[in-house]
Amino acid sequence: MKWECTYCGLQRTGVHVSRMRAHWTCDMNMSKAGKGGPPCNASKCPDYLRESCIKEIENFNKDKETQVQRKRKATEEATARAKRMAVAHQSGQKQQKLRMQSTDHIEVDNLMFEFFAAENIPFRKINAPTFKKLVAAIKNAPYSYTTPDRQKLSGVILDRNYGTYEAERTSRLSMPAVRIYGTTAVTDGATIQKHPLVNVLVSMCLWPKAVLLNVHDCSDHVSQGFSKDAEFVSDLVKGDLRKYKQNQHVDLLITDGASDMTNLRSNIESLFPWMSTMWCICHVCNCILAAIGSIDEVKELIEKGKKIVTWFNETHFLSSLFRRVRTEHDVQLQFILGCDTRFGLFFLLLHRILKLKQVLKSCVADASYVASKFTDDEVKGIVDDETFWASVDSLVKMVWPVMMLLRMADGETPCLSKLYSLATSVGDRLRLHAGLDDALPFAGRSIVYVDYAVFFSSVSFLGSL
Repeated sequence: MKWECTYCGLQRTGVHVSRMRAHWTCDMNMSKAGKGGPPCNASKCPDYLRESCIKEIENFNKDKETQVQRKRKATEEATARAKRMAVAHQSGQKQQKLRMQSTDHIEVDNLMFEFFAAENIPFRKINAPTFKKLVAAIKNAPYSYTTPDRQKLSGVILDRNYGTYEAERTSRLSMPAVRIYGTTAVTDGATIQKHPLVNVLVSMCLWPKAVLLNVHDCSDHVSQGFSKDAEFVSDLVKGDLRKYKQNQHVDLLITDGASDMTNLRSNIESLFPWMSTMWCICHVCNCILAAIGSIDEVKELIEKGKKIVTWFNETHFLSSLFRRVRTEHDVQLQFILGCDTRFGLFFLLLHRILKLKQVLKSCVADASYVASKFTDDEVKGIVDDETFWASVDSLVKMVWPVMMLLRMADGETPCLSKLYSLATSVGDRLRLHAGLDDALPFAGRSIVYVDYAVFFSSVSFLGSL
């Protein structure tokens, strides 16, 4: 077939848009390369058409060159892969057999489930970033990789990772930003497997996690009849800070509110005059909750709440009854079990049974529960007592800002900008109940138990940072 140029009258055989485009470039080299014959007359061919054709040809050439490069790179990778496979085969590895074998995705999922179930690992751990990182590394590992045994994992690999952590810690503590923003030291005691420990950490706003300076095992000191008093802990913290080369940039020390730690903060401020010390906000919140919880009326409410939780977890009949009634009410909440070592957990326990109020009332009114005729049933009287529920409701409302402050301060999300306003609302809520809730005996006295001078001075100091 033939085509004829509208502008110059050139006639050519072979209808193809690329040939027409090459002809309309009005460029001899482009026209010959695109088999467009002699170029079109530039004076007759419109400028917009000529520029459009040139641009399209240039883009086409770039794409073609990219495809060539990709093909060359794929060929090189295939060649390198073939060489690696040949070397592996020559070294005695059965690479060909392993390559031919493949495991179905469903089988892998089943093995994953079996591992999590058999080792009693929570299913939520499958979303852990470290686990996903492990699976990705195993997928990219060479065929010759084998999992380490227990001795290797607790020996060579542990030592290697400890050395890596030491190097990372040294690099972080030597960062130039330390001189700009300063660092915060944190110390606290702990008992792990009956070993009395003292931990010293350093953190900064630019670091995602704290850096561990030292963990002191105080067993020898305690075995001689001594205690972890302020003087002893001061010597430990002082030694760790002096070993830290940039200790002049540690401008804040945070401890808990124990009397020994209060003396420790005074000692540290005298030894390091540029350093400020403060009471940990989480421990302050816990002391507020503990003070409120020490009021007789509040103690009574907590004990009644614990009785309710213990009662419905005591026998198969009562726990099954609770689950059945809960399902009938379309409620998915469970009981929260109290624990003395967790901050504010008994107040969470009361908050949870308050949300389960209707479920509990239906349980004690159920025909099977009434027919059981329990001889030692104190719970039914508690659940049917509206005064108890009114007191729990008021108590939860009073302490809830403290619980929110505790949760915020104990989380990993930066919250310094929100801390001061929330702490102020804590005081407002406690004062409100102390002044207006005269019908509740504990509300009027809760304000007296809180050391507001310590609490708000600590929060104000943090807010000023």
